[in-house]
Amino acid sequence: DEDVINGGLADRKVAIFPYSPSMAPEVLDQVKQFVEGGGKVFLFYSLDAGMGELLGVKSAGWKQRGDADPFAKVAFDAGDIQGLPSEMRQDSWNTNVPEPTRPDAKIIGWWTNNEGERSGDPAMVLSDTGVYLGHVLTNADREAKQQMMTALIGLFVPEVWSRKANRALKDVAGVGPFA
Repeated sequence: DEDVINGGLADRKVAIFPYSPSMAPEVLDQVKQFVEGGGKVFLFYSLDAGMGELLGVKSAGWKQRGDADPFAKVAFDAGDIQGLPSEMRQDSWNTNVPEPTRPDAKIIGWWTNNEGERSGDPAMVLSDTGVYLGHVLTNADREAKQQMMTALIGLFVPEVWSRKANRALKDVAGVGPFA
């Protein structure tokens, strides 16, 4: 929060809020200016009403896992997003259920159990201003999460793809201490 208030969003294209349980009005004001200037926001779990308005999403309730483990994975339903994995393991113990509030906000991820059966609850919403996921990112399935983040950031900031490709080419040119 202090970074945002002190101008931390200047010259940025994407702001990621991995967990912000309380959003101070000064922070929200800075984020609004950031979005109005073309910035995109990634928000996880907490859904302040002001942030929800910026992203075109509201909470349709909060749910806890229970015995059926309905929040084991997120199955993505957005084949038009380059590089987005078909699913990612999450192992979430609860979720804020997102509901789109604008025409540009669309559900792109659904909660599933371990067998891949949908719970019926949306997990992720994508809008023109950013992305909301109903839980924090857990340590499970880091590779799929990196792929998901790259795909979504690349959607908003296409130059990410050339940077990612250049990095992959550098990585493939080395094996251990040998070039």
